[in-house]
Amino acid sequence: MKRLATFALLAMAGCSYQDWRPEANQYWYGKPASETSMENAERRRIFHWKTDPKLKTRVGILEKYRLRLKGTREWQDLYYILNAGGTEKLGFITEDGIFFRYDRDGKAHRVGEYKVIDTGVKVFFGFPLADNLGFEDIDPYKE
Repeated sequence: MKRLATFALLAMAGCSYQDWRPEANQYWYGKPASETSMENAERRRIFHWKTDPKLKTRVGILEKYRLRLKGTREWQDLYYILNAGGTEKLGFITEDGIFFRYDRDGKAHRVGEYKVIDTGVKVFFGFPLADNLGFEDIDPYKE
């Protein structure tokens, strides 16, 4: 009986992972960021037209940034909406689809939450939902 108990303990010890520690997982995942970083992922022009796409006008620029906050491991998306010339930030969009507009003093005011960026941009600029929007990639090497 004593041998059976010893064998059972050895079998249980052999099936368990004795060397497991939470620190062992650090090699599987990236380290948390030591500082907040942000990098530009893409830039697109925003065009608006009612019915005829030949009459489209550029109304703004949509910039997508990848943001990694200090102490986190995952990247988040953040969008900035700029004016047509690309010189002034008009507002931003969070990763959750919440739109904010800057006022004259630089304070952000919530516009609304939209699942689709096209719909949110129409509301942001005050266009009717029946109007059309188009997005065109900006090549950083050409401009």
